[in-house]
Amino acid sequence: MPTSFAPHATRLAALWLATGALFKLFAGSPKLLPPLIVEQTPFDLDLTFRLAVAAELALVALAMLRPRAGWPFIVLIYAFFEVILVDQASRGAESCGCLGDAVKMSPATMMAIDGVLLALVLLSRPWKHWSGVPWFTKPSAALVGVLGLLGASAPWFVIPNAAPSTSATQGAGTAAAAPAARYQVWQPERWVGQMVYDIPELSASVGEAGLPVDGVIVLWRQSCDHCKKHLEELRGADKGERQIVLLQLQDDLKSSRVVDALPEGAHVAQFQTPAGVDIVLTTPWDIVVAGGVVQTATETR
Repeated sequence: MPTSFAPHATRLAALWLATGALFKLFAGSPKLLPPLIVEQTPFDLDLTFRLAVAAELALVALAMLRPRAGWPFIVLIYAFFEVILVDQASRGAESCGCLGDAVKMSPATMMAIDGVLLALVLLSRPWKHWSGVPWFTKPSAALVGVLGLLGASAPWFVIPNAAPSTSATQGAGTAAAAPAARYQVWQPERWVGQMVYDIPELSASVGEAGLPVDGVIVLWRQSCDHCKKHLEELRGADKGERQIVLLQLQDDLKSSRVVDALPEGAHVAQFQTPAGVDIVLTTPWDIVVAGGVVQTATETR
């Protein structure tokens, strides 16, 4: 491979990194964070999401203007991406979320793309050879710093500055969200052992009258392939022996609908979360209730 390929390989990887960073920047939701990050971050999800986008955009500026200085960071971040994608694939994720809600890309596909770009950078041996004509003639450190700072600060200017909320405004059915709520973090595994009526995420969207004393609450999204499969299986196995509450998370209404079959009957009730409020939760989930108490909360794959 020619020695002059190193800067081009680095810049190519930086351009792809910029693509993902800009998708996340304008989507503006921590829902796009991979589960491993959500589980391990020491910060709240809003700050974690902003820091992640800021780091990517700052690195893009460095790698594009000073590829010789930026290539080690490109290698590190792409290697980190591969770890994240392997974890997502092992969890059965249908989309990596790298390009926002509107563009579905499986972890395996993104892993292949990132792997090729990482390989190109490494095969160019930037630690040994460096030649070729840069796009700019020795861009000043000041220019690199200014553009890097602009990239790092962009999430705080572009992403709406709204306080996170763990519950919507009270009310049954399609209750309106509180004006300040931009996203909600739902953790169904923590609901086990609680009275179903005491869980604000459920009572806000369904209302106490709609919550089952004995039955199952299914959390699902219209664009979720796993939800499609799960709801089809639930419909096929349903004998009308228990109450079923279908709670649709309406944070993907801009995506194509794939769910086309739902359980039906007098024992089935449908509710929706407020449109426009992102729910940080992978779907589907089955919440089994007996005697008004949540017995199990299971993520179905």
